Amino acid sequence: MAAAEAAMAAREEPPGAGAGAGAGAVPGPQQQQPGAVEEPGAMEEPAAMEGAAAMEGAGPAGEAGPAAAADPGAGPGPERPELCFEEEEVQHEEELLRNPFSVRGWLRYAQARQRGPRPRLNQIYERALRELPGSYKLWYQYLRQRRAQVKGRCPSDPAFEEANAVHERALVFMHKMPRIWLDYCQFLAEQGRITRTRRTFDRALRALPITQHRRLWPPYLSFVRRHPLPETAVRVFRRFLKLCPEEAEQYVSYLRSVGRLDEAAQVLARLVNDERFVSRQGKSNYQLWQELCELLSQHPDRVRSLDAGGIIRGGLTRFTDQRGRLWGALADCYVRCGHLEKARDVYEEAVQTVMTVRDFTQVFDSYARFEESVIAALLDTQAQLGQGQDEEVELELRLARFERLMSRRPLLLNSVLLRQNPHNVHEWHKRVALHQGQPDKIIQTFTEAVRTVDPQRATGRPHELWVAFARFYEDNGQLDDARSILSRATRVRFRRVEDLAAVWCEFGELELRHQQAPGGARCAQESHGLPSRRAEYFDSSEPVQNRLYKNLRVWAMLADLEESLGTFQ
Repeated sequence: MAAAEAAMAAREEPPGAGAGAGAGAVPGPQQQQPGAVEEPGAMEEPAAMEGAAAMEGAGPAGEAGPAAAADPGAGPGPERPELCFEEEEVQHEEELLRNPFSVRGWLRYAQARQRGPRPRLNQIYERALRELPGSYKLWYQYLRQRRAQVKGRCPSDPAFEEANAVHERALVFMHKMPRIWLDYCQFLAEQGRITRTRRTFDRALRALPITQHRRLWPPYLSFVRRHPLPETAVRVFRRFLKLCPEEAEQYVSYLRSVGRLDEAAQVLARLVNDERFVSRQGKSNYQLWQELCELLSQHPDRVRSLDAGGIIRGGLTRFTDQRGRLWGALADCYVRCGHLEKARDVYEEAVQTVMTVRDFTQVFDSYARFEESVIAALLDTQAQLGQGQDEEVELELRLARFERLMSRRPLLLNSVLLRQNPHNVHEWHKRVALHQGQPDKIIQTFTEAVRTVDPQRATGRPHELWVAFARFYEDNGQLDDARSILSRATRVRFRRVEDLAAVWCEFGELELRHQQAPGGARCAQESHGLPSRRAEYFDSSEPVQNRLYKNLRVWAMLADLEESLGTFQ
């Protein structure tokens, strides 16, 4: 009996027990080593302990119990490693033995071992995932731990590949979870695995429903932008625009950054022509058009698929308030292409068609800078290669053209103001003054003025144009022409009676200045003749000729003439 008890005690004694234990004593819970867990059923069936010692883990939790001591009668064999638990792990192990499918239990266990050895922590997560492979919380925490464990290491470290393998295993169960895909793609991108990252993004887009794609595209686009692979990035952007066409401005920005300006111009042209497009950056249709014109004018040699001239001229009719900038863009396009004469023709057309002073100032300043740059380039060329006779003639021609342009500025500006309001009497007088010393130009200007100005819509006193026209002929000794002008002026339907009265008074004074008293008296008598039908003085529905007989100025002139020249008869 005593021999059997001694044999049982020898079987239950854990490895490493020394001579400190009493001979023949059966170790109880108080005598076990700290952290050792007693295997259930060890006292009832000692023979079963020998089989359990060969297993790595026993029970649902998968943990191995303490290895049993070798049978004294057995032959010598290799020593098996002992798996020991600390005191704080025992309660977690017991809880998991009772309920191995508790996610909270496994997470508490992993949290308790957070500062322990990394292999031990990974083993806990692996055991948990063998029991609960569909738990998102366990996979998420485990993957985060694996990424943190390799942080700061060299990308060629084998630990990175082990972490990637864990991510691949996770995606077998978590392939519908976008967070797992995003973390994995970011992890691969940090490793510098470009092709594998791109393929993983593509796998994610195929695996996830389309409603989740908006979470994947921003990091995907950010990834392709970071690497100098324009062809790959362009293909990715094209796929992205099929889902989000409103983000086309990002595509244009990327194309401009990589120098693919022709395709950028094509995309911008489609956006401008699409009336339903709403900019995500808050840009108006004109701002998009302005970007397109800037692209066409500054890079005409790299944008070949679009007609730059036709597009910019279309904008001139569409955006009338920005004609100055558009004319400058069109001329700049021709300058960059080397077509200097075409650029000069564009500038000439612009200064003769713009409608506002602001647009005229922009175009004229650009025109002057263009001429100056051409002269400067010609001077530099002559300084380097020497000055020949042909070069000297060309330089003189350029200088003469530039001087003529600067001298034409006041007249061109006056033309702009007259295009704004052709019935502005004051601007017509300024135009006549600009032609001082050129009789043909003055006569042409007066003729155009009296033919253009509508007395009913005129700004200023329209009769002054007729009076000034007659005085010009008078000053040059052409009295018959002056009388003809004033005679025509008396038949004009002015807006006010005072204007017609001023014409008749000027007519009479013209005759008196040239010693033609009978002619002056005749003019005074004709001016106050009674019309066929009388009208009220302020009745605007009647022509001013029918109301002139009531004007005091005409009667005063007649009275003065009669007093000076008349007789009682």
